[in-house]
Amino acid sequence: MGNVASDKPWSNSISTIGALTVGNGIGYSDLSSSLTGDWCYIPRNVEAVLERSLATPHSVLLVRGHRRIGKTTTVESVLRRLGRKYELVNVRPDDAEFRKALVEQLAPQLSATPEATMIRTTKRIILDHVKGGKHLALDEIQNASVNMQVSLQETLDGMALEALHNPKAWSQAGSVTIMGSMPEAVDNMLEHHKVPLYRRIDSKVTILPFDTFECTNNCGDLM
Repeated sequence: MGNVASDKPWSNSISTIGALTVGNGIGYSDLSSSLTGDWCYIPRNVEAVLERSLATPHSVLLVRGHRRIGKTTTVESVLRRLGRKYELVNVRPDDAEFRKALVEQLAPQLSATPEATMIRTTKRIILDHVKGGKHLALDEIQNASVNMQVSLQETLDGMALEALHNPKAWSQAGSVTIMGSMPEAVDNMLEHHKVPLYRRIDSKVTILPFDTFECTNNCGDLM
């Protein structure tokens, strides 16, 4: 289980912007290579910030941006470049389905023992995963129910407390990345003082469409 480093983080989802053919906002191809499906990765301006955050043990990173802009592919590409193991879990509106996905991806050994699955809390499943040096990316956080937001709050608070009291055990821990494709909804969920996840984020990155600088510096030979 788990994703590992790859030398070719190709993108296969295609949309067209002007003269560039891009995959999720971060791939390009000229007309000849578009016939062969040979996609190239274009670095984004925010990657230096992402690298620092993802390389920091037990940190919590928020990545937001509109749907299909390239959030997930950018984060995965940085994690691969860092050589980090990670799991990408899509947040589901149904708490039971989301918990099932967490168990299957983060603790598959529990699936064979229903009793253990019931006893093991969502908090403990996530913390054991991150403490073991693996990263967790939660995609589409805007789908999280209020109950799940409370559970995630307890999880992030627990991670901060455990790292504070036992820094050596958490010195090689992974990180948690929260991604959302509805910026206003994500802001309301994470930045309002009355919501469960308020002030639980260490750093925040917004993924925007390609700008002129990125296109000129990364694919000027095709323009």
